[in-house]
Amino acid sequence: MFGKSRCVPRRAALAVGVASWVACLSGCESGDDIPRVEVTGEVTLVEQPLDDAVILLSPIGAGLSAGGKVQAGTFRIERDRGPSPGRYRVEITAYQPTGKRVPVDPSTPNELVDVTKQIIPARYNEQSELEVELSADGENHFPFHLEAR
Repeated sequence: MFGKSRCVPRRAALAVGVASWVACLSGCESGDDIPRVEVTGEVTLVEQPLDDAVILLSPIGAGLSAGGKVQAGTFRIERDRGPSPGRYRVEITAYQPTGKRVPVDPSTPNELVDVTKQIIPARYNEQSELEVELSADGENHFPFHLEAR
């Protein structure tokens, strides 16, 4: 429909990595003297609020990466876990089960996992065209209105 189908083992590794990273961001104190900013915004897909997604901000040049969860069409990356001011590439991902199940390994045919697919077009994640400029002294609020194609 919107993206490629993927098997959960590959997706699970990515999800565990991203979830661990997001969990650390939401639970780890920065404890450094690096200037950080809060980032907030909305994310819609085909004019509908996106739910159960992840947003990642990767610096273009110098800066700190940051990420968070998108729930009910909104996200908030708090200042103490946020990125530093500067230009960032934005990636938004969300996966959905396909209803298919496949064996984890051919040697264990009874251990099945769900097959999922990325529902966000690649131009918003793997091949992201999204960029933002984070200000040290302004509001860093960004609406992302994603299209299906």
